[in-house]
Amino acid sequence: MTASDDKKRRPRAPESPEERFRALSPDRQAQLLDPAEAEFAEHGFDRASLNRILERAGISKGQAYHYARDKAALYRLVVDRALNRIAEEAAPVALKAESPDAFWDSLSDVLMRATLVMADKVQLAELAKGIYSDTPLLRDELAPLVERVKGWVRQALETGQAAGAVRRDMPITLLVANALGAALHADRWFVEHWSELTDEEALERTQQSIELCRNMLAPAASPATQPDDSLMREVEAQAEVLVPVLHALRAEIGEEKANRLVLGAVAEERRRKSQRAAQNAGGPSRKAWASAMADLGRRVGDSVDYKWLRQEEGALDYDVTSCAFAQLFRAMGEPDLGRALVCDIDTDMATANAPDVELTREQTLMQGAPCCTFRYRFHPEHDEDEEAESKSDE
Repeated sequence: MTASDDKKRRPRAPESPEERFRALSPDRQAQLLDPAEAEFAEHGFDRASLNRILERAGISKGQAYHYARDKAALYRLVVDRALNRIAEEAAPVALKAESPDAFWDSLSDVLMRATLVMADKVQLAELAKGIYSDTPLLRDELAPLVERVKGWVRQALETGQAAGAVRRDMPITLLVANALGAALHADRWFVEHWSELTDEEALERTQQSIELCRNMLAPAASPATQPDDSLMREVEAQAEVLVPVLHALRAEIGEEKANRLVLGAVAEERRRKSQRAAQNAGGPSRKAWASAMADLGRRVGDSVDYKWLRQEEGALDYDVTSCAFAQLFRAMGEPDLGRALVCDIDTDMATANAPDVELTREQTLMQGAPCCTFRYRFHPEHDEDEEAESKSDE
């Protein structure tokens, strides 16, 4: 083995102070973070003394700067650990997407648990005050943590949309901005008034805040926009039956066999439906395909958002940028079932209704892609009557 080979095999040494800190054992991390958390909780960020922290930790400034470049970076490490601790104790189970009430009840459970964690660990509540410091250096240092919280909020809202608990008439980024803004302002109020609240009052104010968010985010009360035969209602009913069946079969015969059995049966029934629709329309033709697509669009309703890219005689290109079906099945952890029940309908319709219609779709939201890419190509229709007439003339 050459020196060059040995160098390639060696793991890369941590380069940044934070990377070096993350490489430490939990006990070594706690040696620095425990006294830092106590100091920041007692004195706040601005008045906290790095010298007192290092004295309690029993390490030198040189050692400290090896793991945190300044006091603000150390504070971020402390807050990051605190957030992880709250998340572990407050959110042991995933948010539920079975129904609007199930979603809000599970979200309420998570937030109420977080309140109880804060009530039990008063030091965490005191520590949180520094998050709202006006110090520019600290605000910049905590920006990655804000992005992390934003990611949690988006994930929760998408689960809520899949459950029908969160409105879908606004861009998800705008919903996240509103929800995050409300959450941060409410959290700041709790931080500033925590010492004045009893545990019972803290829980009551938390529940009231949840109700305010629910009223803001819930779908607007309006006449139903879905038709009686909406595809969403159909697949929700199918999923309610098939998901428990899949779980039971996987436990009995294994995941691979269970998926092949159930998803194969779903695919076969889906193909038969497309073939029957083509026959009822008088046989495969471009007209039959267009009619079937129009009916499918009616049944899909506002469950899907489109971005139109190209529409001409020989081609139709568009992206699906938001899909309630993908949100539903990904929240359930069953994207393959969603593909079998919903995504492959488009392919079957082209195959059964119009052989001259070619669909290419390289990615889907159901698979976790940022959008579904629909690319239709229309080939000249094959007219059997004209062909027969041409042969008779010969």
